Amino acid sequence: MNKFRYVLIIVVLILVVIIGIVGNNKNNNKNVYVRKDDSNQAYDINTEDEEDSDVISINRYSLVSDIVFDSDKINIYFFWGNGCPHCEEMFEYLESIKDDYGKYYNVYAFEVWYDENNGSVMDYFLDEFDKSIGNRGVPVYIIGDVYFEGFSSNMEEEILDTIMSEYEDRENVRDFSEVMNFGK
Repeated sequence: MNKFRYVLIIVVLILVVIIGIVGNNKNNNKNVYVRKDDSNQAYDINTEDEEDSDVISINRYSLVSDIVFDSDKINIYFFWGNGCPHCEEMFEYLESIKDDYGKYYNVYAFEVWYDENNGSVMDYFLDEFDKSIGNRGVPVYIIGDVYFEGFSSNMEEEILDTIMSEYEDRENVRDFSEVMNFGK
């Protein structure tokens, strides 16, 4: 009877740990942004004055079905890995410029280290640029139709210049609408 009680306690403890881990991962990976209206604009749930917000919030977990081809904005396709420090720096940079420049672009971020479907989306874009990356090297991002790999603070000015030049020439930005066929 003592052995049974010991095994039961161990099983209960393991279940508590598993439930805690699963619950914590769900909270960490959940999309903390909501769609406000039919404009497909993402807003931070925690924004107190979201009614007056006209600037995007960065959704780290985009779906291909989220992609909108808006003639008033360019798209940034951001491929990242959960746990990648350079990816976190890129997210921080995008957050830091969104108040001044967010009206020029939409960000679609795809986690590729743990999501095979997003890896396929990244492969589509890499094929479009005749690039290949081993082991899902990230960050990779496309601004309009300009390809970037990696991130460091010395790239910030080039990224901002690219956002603005691609926005100004948005009528001529390559159409990546074929990506919408993924998962169909």
